[in-house]
Amino acid sequence: MRNIVLIGLPGSGKSTLGALAAASAGLGFVDLDEEAVKQAGMPIKDIFRQWGEAGFRRLESQIAAAAARGQKTVIATGGGVVLREENLRRLRENGLVIFLDRPPELIAEAIDSGARPLLAGDARRLFPLAAERRPLYLSGADAVLTNVADQATALRRLLALIRSVYPGDGFAVIGDPIGHTLSPAIHGAVFAQIGWAAAYDPIHVPRGRLGEFVAAAKSAGLRGFNVTVPHKQAIIPFLDGVDQAAALCGAVNTVALREGEYWGYNTDMDGLAQALEQAGAGFAGRRVMILGAGGAASAAALKAVMAGAAGVRILARRLEQAAAAAERVNRATRGPGTGTGMGAGPESSYVPGPAVRATAESRTASSTRAAANSAAPSPAGTASSSAAAGPGAGVATAPSPGLAVWAGMTPADLATAAAAADILINATPLGLAGGGWDFPDLSFLRALPVDSLVCDLIYNPPQTRLLREAAALGRRAVNGLGMLIWQALLADELFCGRPLDKPALSRQVAAALELLGLIPDQNDSPNPEERRESP
Repeated sequence: MRNIVLIGLPGSGKSTLGALAAASAGLGFVDLDEEAVKQAGMPIKDIFRQWGEAGFRRLESQIAAAAARGQKTVIATGGGVVLREENLRRLRENGLVIFLDRPPELIAEAIDSGARPLLAGDARRLFPLAAERRPLYLSGADAVLTNVADQATALRRLLALIRSVYPGDGFAVIGDPIGHTLSPAIHGAVFAQIGWAAAYDPIHVPRGRLGEFVAAAKSAGLRGFNVTVPHKQAIIPFLDGVDQAAALCGAVNTVALREGEYWGYNTDMDGLAQALEQAGAGFAGRRVMILGAGGAASAAALKAVMAGAAGVRILARRLEQAAAAAERVNRATRGPGTGTGMGAGPESSYVPGPAVRATAESRTASSTRAAANSAAPSPAGTASSSAAAGPGAGVATAPSPGLAVWAGMTPADLATAAAAADILINATPLGLAGGGWDFPDLSFLRALPVDSLVCDLIYNPPQTRLLREAAALGRRAVNGLGMLIWQALLADELFCGRPLDKPALSRQVAAALELLGLIPDQNDSPNPEERRESP
C-alpha cells in the first residue's frame, strides 16, 4: 500500500496537517525532521552547527530512503528534501507526492524563524528560499494543494487527495480540483431521506492518476462514484464497460460496481433535460447553442438532438474539439456533420442496443468500443439509468433527425449562433468561482431572441457574470444547480438499485441546501498551476 508524501517550504503545514490527516485516515505518520533529531540525538539547529548542512542532508537522505520503504504512511518531509533528486525518486516509487503550497508571506507571519537554521532568526530569508525551491516542489509533486485558508479547509482538501489512494468502501465523487463540489451534501441529503446509511466523500484524483485510483477503489470495494471535470472522458478506458448513453456521448459521470466490475453511466443527459423542463424550456423544437466541447457539452448536445431539438450548434475555442463533438452526436443520431470548412459527413443509423464492454485491448488503446453484446448491468427494479427518468427519457427513445453543427468562439461566431438560438448552454469553466477565467466579451448575448433562455452549468457562484448579463437584458437565466441535483438523483438510483421519487427528493434536497446556506468554498478553487481546464 502506497505512502502519502508531503513536500513544501518550512512552515507550510507538512507536520501539523500530516499528523492530523494520518490520524483521520488511519495511517501511520513519520516526520523526517523528528526522525533526524532522534537519530542524531540533538536539535536540527545543532546538527547544522556541528555537521554542517551537507551532513544534515546526508542524514536526511538516509531517513527518507528508510521511510520510502514503509507502507500506508503519511511522510512529512523537511523543506530541503527536494534538493537531492535521489530523495524524491525514492519517495515517489511508493508514494503520492503532494506539494503543500503556502505563500511565504503567510508562513513568515507565523513561523518561529529562530528554530529554523536556514532562516537564522530572519523570516525574510523565506522569500529567496521559496524562489529557489518552488520549481523543485512543482516538478516533483504529483498534486499541488494550495494552503491559503484555515487549517480545517486545508485538512479537508488533504484528506480528499489521500482518498485517491485509500478510497474506502462507500461512495464518492472524483475530480481535479474537487473542493468546489456540492455532491457530498446532495447525495448525503438523499441518503438521509431514503434511510440509507452510506458514506459519500470527495476524492481529489490528479490528472494522470485515474488508473491507479480505479485499481485502488476496486480493491477497497468502493461501491460507486461520480465523476466531474476533467475526468468524464478520460475515465472510460479504465472501466469494465459503459452503458449506451455514455458510449454515445463519450462521457461518464457515474460509475457503479456491478458483480465486481465497474460500469460507467451518463446521468448528465437526463439531468439537464429534467432541469430545463422545470425551468419551462424543454429541448423539443428549440434551437440550442452549446459553449464547450467536453463531456458535459457532448452529453447536452446528444440529449438535445434526441429530445427533438430543431438544431444544435457546438462552439469551442479549439475547432477540432467542437468538430469532434458534433461528429459524435451526428454519428449517434443519423445526422450528417457540417461546420466551417467541413462538408457533410456520411450518415449512420442510430439503433438502441446493448452497452459497450471494455476489453484489455480497448483499454490499452484508450477506447471502449463495442467488443461484446453483453448489456450494461442495471440496478434491480430499474431498466436503466435513462429509463428510470420516466417515459420518453433517455437513449431508449428514437432520436430526432436534427443536426449538430460546430463553430469557433470568436465574437462573430458567438453573435451569429446567438441570433439563431432559443437556448444557450454554457458547458465551459468560464465564470467558475476562483477559476481565473471568464468571458472577455458578453456582447453576443444581445443577439439572443428576447424569449430565449440562458443556462450556465456552473453553480458556484450561483449567478455567474454570464447569467447576470443575460438577466439584465431580459433573458431567462438559470444556473447548474438543478441539473446537479437531478443527475445526482439518477445516479443514486444506480447506486441503491431501486427507483426513487425524484421530483419529491429534488425539492427536499434544494430546500436542505437552502436551509444550510451551503455554498462551495471559493478557497478550494484551483491555483494557477492547477488551472488546466479550458473550453
